[in-house]
Parts: sequence; C-alpha cells; structure tokens
Amino acid sequence: MSAFGHALGAELRHLARDRWDLAGLTLIPALLLFLIGAMFWQGSMRRLPIVVIDDDRSSASRDILRAIDAAPLVHIVAMRATEAEAVEEVRRGHANGFVHLPKDLGAGLARHRTPVIRILYNASFLSSGSQAASGAESAVQAAAASLVVDQLSGHALPRIRRGASPSRRCRSTTPRRASSGSSAR
Repeated sequence: MSAFGHALGAELRHLARDRWDLAGLTLIPALLLFLIGAMFWQGSMRRLPIVVIDDDRSSASRDILRAIDAAPLVHIVAMRATEAEAVEEVRRGHANGFVHLPKDLGAGLARHRTPVIRILYNASFLSSGSQAASGAESAVQAAAASLVVDQLSGHALPRIRRGASPSRRCRSTTPRRASSGSSAR
C-alpha cells in the first residue's frame, strides 16, 4: 500500500475515534454554508434607505429627487439641511448613504456647466453602501441627461427631419414593364 493509503487510513481511524474532529470536519462547514445561504435568502437588495440634502430647491433638483425615489434600488427616507445631519443619520444606521445636491444645480445645467453632485455612503457596510451609491448615481445620471435634453429642446436648434433625401423625392420613376418572354427582375 502507498504512503497516501496509509495516511488516509490513519486519518479515517482517527475520525472514527474522535467525534469532535468529525463534527469539525462535517457539521461546522454545513452550518457555515447554511448561514451564507441565509444571508442571500431575500435575493437582491432593493429600496435601500438614503438621505438627501437639497441646497438648490429648483425644478431641476425636484426632478432628480423624483428620479432617485423612483429608482428600484434606493428610496429617500429623509431630507436634511446640512451634511453633518446627513452623516449623523448614516452613522445611526437610518440610511446607507446620502446625496448632496449643490446650490445653483439647475442654473449650472442651464449654463452647460457640470455641477458636482456628491454621493457618499457608509463604507463600514461596503456591499449595501456601494449598492445604494450605485443606485443613486444611476438615477441622478438618468435625470440629469433628461434635464439637459429638455433644456436643449428649448434652445433654437435646427429640427432634424428623417426621411428620403430631397433628390430622391424629386426624381420621377416610371414602372418597368416586363417583356413577355423574359422574367421580371
């Protein structure tokens, strides 16, 4: 018998004699597998709580707030006046992060400036915090894009008309007749 066979036989005899080692080898991994499965029992994260600081209070910021609250990943649980209050909400565990909409957000978008919207999250809970930040970021980007498109449509831009080119529309075409002896093309 090989050295591996002797070692395997010795280990199996040891496990047959020592119940604690057998339990450590079988029951503890099964318990850990069950605990990991229980963590994911409810599926993906949804409706993670966030706090918002709206220093702008314009129609643009209200559109962004509606987009954030409509996002499936996050929802707004509170509006706070300062970042210190928002950080306190996050530290208490009432929210996973916060979104700070700066003053003159709407005016900055209208002037084609890029305003800085800050999205911060609790890094102690990295998974849920980063998911909340990601959900808020995608909602803000979608809302900001629609705001820019709406503002561009109000400017004097040329209309784009789709269709055939003018040279094709003006050209007259006469239908071909199939000759009696040949096949139609």
